[in-house]
Amino acid sequence: MKKILLLLALASIAASAADKPFSLLEEVSADPYAEVANRIEYQNMVLLPDYTVIARHYYLAPMRLWIAWVKQGDSAARDWNGTRKTISGRNVGIDLVELWADTDNRRAAALVMSETPVDNKGNYLLAWLDLLPAQVRQNSGDTLRVMMQALAEGDSARVAALMHIPETVAHKTAWREALQQCLTAHLSQIRDSHPQRSGGRNSGIMLRMNVDSKDRAVILPLQKDKDGYAFVLDTEAFSQCKNLPE
Repeated sequence: MKKILLLLALASIAASAADKPFSLLEEVSADPYAEVANRIEYQNMVLLPDYTVIARHYYLAPMRLWIAWVKQGDSAARDWNGTRKTISGRNVGIDLVELWADTDNRRAAALVMSETPVDNKGNYLLAWLDLLPAQVRQNSGDTLRVMMQALAEGDSARVAALMHIPETVAHKTAWREALQQCLTAHLSQIRDSHPQRSGGRNSGIMLRMNVDSKDRAVILPLQKDKDGYAFVLDTEAFSQCKNLPE
């Protein structure tokens, strides 16, 4: 009976799943399930070498209703025209994993579910991973387009993923996570944005921002580093992002 009620509830919220794909489930911190969460991400991302995780959401799923959760993922991905993709070598992992990507492969997401329950209540750990396709940063035009869309949507995780990491930074993941947090306060200050070109090439983005109650033009230069194209942060305009971890 409980399973039937849950399936009916999942069907009833399919239309709104894009905003919160697993609204019936409890979103949790990964800390109490650190070992499983790490395996869910890192072991299964071996199957997805062309993607980088830029945001993570963990949920407790009371039942191993994989098909139902995947359909919720379908609804969430539909919001950005994402469709399910084949994962080669997926039988290597011991968890269930599914991948979505848009037609141009500029945005992607993965859903992973633990093989066994993670607590004494029989809950499984479900991970929704927001991904950045590696090919985005290999092309300046793609990098520019994805950044413009991320800025327009206030997507701090995607903005952070497209920023250049200084060579002095040893812990890239911690740096990006800290950058994402401080960007959240600044993105609401952006009034407009325009691509910049120089010498026939994409050279950056010009932002119109409200900085200290004044309208200001801020340039994010686009450069190429060892990971591909990325933007350089203006720490004077984005003042809350000055003291990032190294």
